[in-house]
Amino acid sequence: MAPLTTGAIKAILQEFSQQSAGRGRYVRGGGGGITATGGTVDTFSSGGKTYKSHTFTSLGSFVVTSVGSFNTIEYLVIGGGGSGGGARDNATGCSGGGGAGGFKTNLSGHPYAPYGTTVTLPSQPYTYAVQIGGGGASSTSPNPGSNGTSSVFNPGGGNGVSEISSLGGGYGGGGNFDNAGSGGSSGGKGQQNGNNPGTTAPSDPTQGTAGGQSYNGTSNYRGGGGGGAGGAGQSGSSSYPAHATGGSGVSISITSSPLTLAGGGGAGGNDQRPTGGSGGPGGGGKGGDRNVGSPLSNGTNGSTNTGGGGGGSGANSGNSNSSGQGGSGIVIIRYQIG
Repeated sequence: MAPLTTGAIKAILQEFSQQSAGRGRYVRGGGGGITATGGTVDTFSSGGKTYKSHTFTSLGSFVVTSVGSFNTIEYLVIGGGGSGGGARDNATGCSGGGGAGGFKTNLSGHPYAPYGTTVTLPSQPYTYAVQIGGGGASSTSPNPGSNGTSSVFNPGGGNGVSEISSLGGGYGGGGNFDNAGSGGSSGGKGQQNGNNPGTTAPSDPTQGTAGGQSYNGTSNYRGGGGGGAGGAGQSGSSSYPAHATGGSGVSISITSSPLTLAGGGGAGGNDQRPTGGSGGPGGGGKGGDRNVGSPLSNGTNGSTNTGGGGGGSGANSGNSNSSGQGGSGIVIIRYQIG
């Protein structure tokens, strides 16, 4: 057998290098990782591994053109937040904050991962639809707010991958309608006439928490803060310097930068406590203040693409104040590429 030439040795070394990078001619198991398009794409390193993420903030498609040996995806799906309630247009009535959209992930090591599911993509190309939940619409005195809508990856399932859906957040109670809505996280109670001071449970406790209960004093009412994915909304109390705050959101590192999402909205103020409650960390809107005129008496919107709940409106004699609308949801898909 003739000795190898320098050129042949170089060719063998080059082929070995290509094999190691997953680009050789004889890659076992498909080699490499997933090749896909859709959303805003980012490539980054974490924990000694290289990932690609696709962030969807509006209706879109995750289009998979090939699948290699890295064939699983990790996801974050957050529904749209609920809007806050509208307070009565007098001194005493007060509103509840909107609940955050549902929080669902299977990110390895995350506290919410046990509630998620493993997603392994089949080898053939496929297009997966992505729907982004809208925030609940703003309301006026003294009406309750509106629920947010669900965010969904692969609606209806198909191609071996089940549908992954997170609920919209529940609405905050209004000055004449004490009850709050259930959802990913529940809205906070409104309060006017002493009824229904208790909390409202979330529709799915694996996605969020309850909103705060209202406080029933003698002409001394308080609304509750909207629930956040990471903590329940604060309940109304006569001892707070401001009204109840929204529940906290949840932090997650699924992209190149950490995110905190799905905070609840704060309750609106009245004459006994003029200052509206703060929104929960993670996009929750602040409750409106009492009797200072628009726009400060209006609740603040939940932040866009966080699933944050909207703030309740403040009570303001002679004016019809608006609550904050819920923040829209978000879907993020990531996978290892090296």
